[in-house]
Amino acid sequence: MVRSVCSVYVLSLLASSALAADQGGQFVPEPVEFLRACDTYGEGFFYIPGSEICLQIDGYVRHDMKFGLFGTDLDGDFIGDTYSSVTRAALRLDARSETDLGTLRSYIQINFDVDSAVADGGQEAQIENAYIEIGGLRVGFTDSLFTTLTYYAGGVLRDDIIGYGPFGTNQIVYTFSSANGLSVSAALEQGYGAQLADGGMPHIVAGAAYAKDWGSFTTVAAYDSVSEEWAAKVRLDLTFSPVYSAFLMAGLKSDDSPSYSQFYGVWGGEWAAWVGGTAKISEATALNAQVSLDGDENFAAVANVVYEMVPGFSVTPEIGYYENFDIVDSGDFGGMVRFRRLF
Repeated sequence: MVRSVCSVYVLSLLASSALAADQGGQFVPEPVEFLRACDTYGEGFFYIPGSEICLQIDGYVRHDMKFGLFGTDLDGDFIGDTYSSVTRAALRLDARSETDLGTLRSYIQINFDVDSAVADGGQEAQIENAYIEIGGLRVGFTDSLFTTLTYYAGGVLRDDIIGYGPFGTNQIVYTFSSANGLSVSAALEQGYGAQLADGGMPHIVAGAAYAKDWGSFTTVAAYDSVSEEWAAKVRLDLTFSPVYSAFLMAGLKSDDSPSYSQFYGVWGGEWAAWVGGTAKISEATALNAQVSLDGDENFAAVANVVYEMVPGFSVTPEIGYYENFDIVDSGDFGGMVRFRRLF
């Protein structure tokens, strides 16, 4: 087969040369421009033909089967009530180039979901990320700095049964990073839904992070201009060895409102705490666990096993438990299995 393809290619070249000779050398075949690898930003990048812009195209396909606590929320209490399944196809585009002001980057992620819990078939497309970065400046749509600066929560899939902050929002962020591991960030954010800052003042977020080989320490504070309340979090990450790591995160807000009543302090009551850890027991298997509690006596415990069957394909079974200590017989179990293929 290879010899046949090569023979066809050689014959094509000879035919083109003969045609050019017959036409007095007037025929000039168009040059073929092959993709060139761009190793400046890591694996998977290539130069867009005709430019010095490096592009990476990747994504994933995943399928979640959810039960009980992790299933569909029927009564609006942010806790699952029944079985459901969700399939997602995610496409990510990352374009970068060097300028006098530093690396210019644009990043897009679009998710295509099919959710069994939605009556009309549940097919929808949504933008998870769409932003531009240059130097330390970022503008566009992505998860709130209040959430990303403290690395979300633990390694479990449902790390937000006790909520720790908002997700996608329009924003403008500036981050200054020093060579000694210290970074400082500040953001203006728009919010969404009932907390959409559509008046004269946006939401404000500021924080700092310090990272070393032993782990990191981060702190962040935010002012919700709609509810006129503030919230803050601190987090400590410790890396004990290449196998074991752990984290502790605490949140505090200016009122004792119930869950999701303001944009940043989405936990119930004035305070909340999250603690968890990871044990990488082999090259292909990791164990994750997390427990959390807030001032309204909401408690959650979640654990999973991430098993990479082959490179790029993982299976993650997870179980969880939720209870409100102030409500009798409020305990509820749940579970899910996630299949994910990266490309």
